[in-house]
Amino acid sequence: MCEVCCDVCPNRANVAIKVPGLAKHQVVHVDGMCNECGNCAVFCPYQEGRPYKDKLTLFWSDQDMENSENEGFLAVDEDHFKVRIAGTVRTVSVDAVNTGLPEAVRLTIKAVRDSYPYLLKK
Repeated sequence: MCEVCCDVCPNRANVAIKVPGLAKHQVVHVDGMCNECGNCAVFCPYQEGRPYKDKLTLFWSDQDMENSENEGFLAVDEDHFKVRIAGTVRTVSVDAVNTGLPEAVRLTIKAVRDSYPYLLKK
């Protein structure tokens, strides 16, 4: 992760977080803070990178999640999250190991809940 998208976002909608169990920081895109200005896409060093579309997205409401095609998650309660991965939406407990989610996604959501809870609030 180069994290350029975090530096160039005027709204700080892309956040690099430390995820226990993963070697590299993960970038989470906070949908409610993004105005889709495109800065992250313009400055992304990866050809055709679009962090506001490509990074795991944190949603603040069901409506925002339904109006997006991004892979991402929404807090349902302290333990459960509604998650969309590869077009499939399910509600899972991120404390359960066998959620059917890719492990990096489960660990990233768990890290947001445990270490970055301020991102979950509007």
